[in-house]
Amino acid sequence: ANTGVFTNALAAYDVTLGPDPDAAEVEWASFACILVNGAMVREIGPMDEGFFLYFEDAEYCSRARRAGWRVQRCSDAVAIHFRGGSGPVKSLLGKRSRLPAYYYSSRTRFMYQAHGTFGLWVANLSWLIGRAIAGIRKLGGRKKNNFREAEIVDIWTNVWRPLGPRYAPGD
Repeated sequence: ANTGVFTNALAAYDVTLGPDPDAAEVEWASFACILVNGAMVREIGPMDEGFFLYFEDAEYCSRARRAGWRVQRCSDAVAIHFRGGSGPVKSLLGKRSRLPAYYYSSRTRFMYQAHGTFGLWVANLSWLIGRAIAGIRKLGGRKKNNFREAEIVDIWTNVWRPLGPRYAPGD
């Protein structure tokens, strides 16, 4: 909702990383550049092929952490990642345009796997409350429009069947 009272009350749940998180252990890492332990892969299995794009790295890190493995960041490693090359999401985010169905399908799949049905519904209902608060603020004269085309419908993609179907470009 980007509202002082709510933002401050929920500050402990802000999941954004600062520019230099503690290298000892992080919740998850982007798989743009990653090194995994073979023993871990043998223990927890391969990545979930039910994801097309997005959230698959967070899910794999979550699964590894639940199995007792650590996710670390190596601050000495250097990699160049040309963001947004595999899909249109980055450019659509900037334009506030509708995101592809596979983005929301992957989000739903991840939320369900990480937090169960209850967690998925809590996340979606919390999102709706935040959007309602932001809408009220917009009616009150806030000029910044942070709404995205069809997001109020899209956020519920696959909520009744969180592990399928898998969406790909063009769907």
